[in-house]
Formats: sequence, structure tokens, C-alpha cells
Amino acid sequence: MDVNGLGVLDSVKELQLQSQLIEAGVKLLVPSSSADDLLAALDKVEDLLSIVGQDPSSLIQDGLLPSMMALISDRLLRHPNTDVRISVMSCICEVLRISAPHQPYENERMKDIFRLTLAAFEKLSLFSGRCYAKALHILEIVAKVRCCIILLDIGCDSLVTKIFEVLLSTIKFNHPQAVFSYMEDIMTWLLDESDDIPLGLLKPLLASVKKENQITSPVSSWLGEKVLKNCSTKVRPYLMNAVKLMRLDINDYADIVASLCRDMPAGDNVVMVEAEAYAFFVPAEAELCGSLLHDGTSLQIDDDDSRSKDEIEQTKSMAKESVAAETLESGGEIQARSRCWNSTK
Repeated sequence: MDVNGLGVLDSVKELQLQSQLIEAGVKLLVPSSSADDLLAALDKVEDLLSIVGQDPSSLIQDGLLPSMMALISDRLLRHPNTDVRISVMSCICEVLRISAPHQPYENERMKDIFRLTLAAFEKLSLFSGRCYAKALHILEIVAKVRCCIILLDIGCDSLVTKIFEVLLSTIKFNHPQAVFSYMEDIMTWLLDESDDIPLGLLKPLLASVKKENQITSPVSSWLGEKVLKNCSTKVRPYLMNAVKLMRLDINDYADIVASLCRDMPAGDNVVMVEAEAYAFFVPAEAELCGSLLHDGTSLQIDDDDSRSKDEIEQTKSMAKESVAAETLESGGEIQARSRCWNSTK
């Protein structure tokens, strides 16, 4: 699918398209009570919207207004027929594509739209039928236009987490490769563009890469691993913190988890400095040593240990100094995020 529509139109074709858009949009403003007639009208609108490229002329923009208004009406967004709602979302995705990188609706409406997007993603489990075809179309546009990033700007962490849960639970071995790739892209972009990564967002990823899931849901596990690898630099300190807070045994998870925790670079945050302090110890001793960084309790080390007590105490002292320096340098500053969607004009 070309996210740009059919490109620049000549003036005659523009006038024709504007007239068709207005006529089709007006029909949606007063939708038919027949679900079949309404579905036909929505298909017509979607076909017309797919012709429009990004950054359309003012003439085409005027033609888009009736459809844009109708599609976010409660009568369509909350229609009792599932096929109708998913078809509405498929049309809205075309609006999102045309409008990128700008947000076409106000924040509250965008939240409603992404809730419907989530419902559409769940239909990917059907593998056939009208809803499945529309869900594929929605997934493709969301991945290519990267419009899910809007969720980060309007403060919808819970919806972002739900998207991860749905995508990871829906993917199956008999999905087309493109479905896997689109899901991977969506989750990768959401992680990379996040200012921080809450624990709730890591939980579905960690669940997907548990060793038992590699047997029961191998494609889901593979998807989770791919996303973690794609975002390894960004996710590493948060993953390390999650493993510590949740008291996880990394041996229960795919190798990517142990790899990210083991290869963590020094100096990124307090958790990572603590990890440096007790990197000498086996996992069973790590938790004890981590607590000692805070309460100052002395370690009991056997005489036959290959490292001296002085060596360990020196490491603890260096770690504490690093933590203090890192905390002072950060100063709680919040850096502004500058992002845009994928806009190929």
C-alpha cells in the first residue's frame, strides 16, 4: 500500500474527487439504519479516501470535511454492529494517513479512535472475513504512518500497554510475515519514542519471552525477543530494574533477558551502578549485596574466596560515589521530546 495515495491530481480530477467525497460524506452524516447499506457507504468512503495523498490541496481538504465529521460521530464510532465499527476505523486510518504528521482530531476523540484501533487489532485472530481484512488494513496504516506515537503525547500509557498485550497475544504462526513485521514496528516505535518505560509496559514483553511461552506460543515469544533486541539500548536499564523489583529469575526467560542485564553499560542510572557493585556475585548473592549498598552492612566473605574483603568494600564505595554523582548531575531535569509521524510527501 502506498501511504501517499495516488499523488497529485489535475484540476478536473480534483473537482470530481471533491464532489464525490462530499456526496459520500454527507451520506454518512445521516447513516442508513441498514447495516448492509451502511457498510457499502463506508466502503465507498474508504475507496475515495485511499485516492487522496498526504498534504492535499485546499479543494480536497474541503471535500474531506463531511466524512471526517461523520466518522467520529457516536452513531458510527459506537455503532452496535461490529463490522460497522471496524469499517469506520478503517476509514479513520485513511484520515490519519492523509493528515500525518498532524493530529486530525482533538485529544479525547483520538483516545476513542485508539480504543477502536485496539478492538480492530483483536480481530486479527479471526484469519478470515470482513473484519479480519479491515484489521489488516488498519494494522498496516498504523505501522507505516506511526500514528500510535500520538498516544505518548496525550498521556495514554494504559492504552499503549494494552496494545502490547493484544499484539503479543494475537500473533500466530499462520499469520502472514507482514503482520509480524507491522506488529514489531509498532511496538518498537512506541518503546523508542517513550520518555520512560513503565513497569506495566515491560510485563507483557517479559511474559512473552518466558521459556514456557517459547513452547506454547513460539511466534509471540519470537516477536517479544525481536522488539527487545530492536530497543536494547533504550530498554536495558528499565529491564534491569524490572528484574530486580519483580525478583525474577532470568534463567526462566529467553537469553535476550540475561544478555541485556549482563551487558548493561555503567553510568546510565542508579540501578545500573548498583549492578556494577554486585556483579562479582552469583545471582543468589546479588540481592543481598544490592541491599548492602544502602544500609552499609559489612559482608561476610570466606577466606577461600578469590577476591579480598578490601576489594569488595572498595567496589561498594566507588558505586556509592557514582550513585551520588549521577543523582546530582541529573538534577531531575526533563528533556523535551520532539517527534513526528512518518510523513512521506
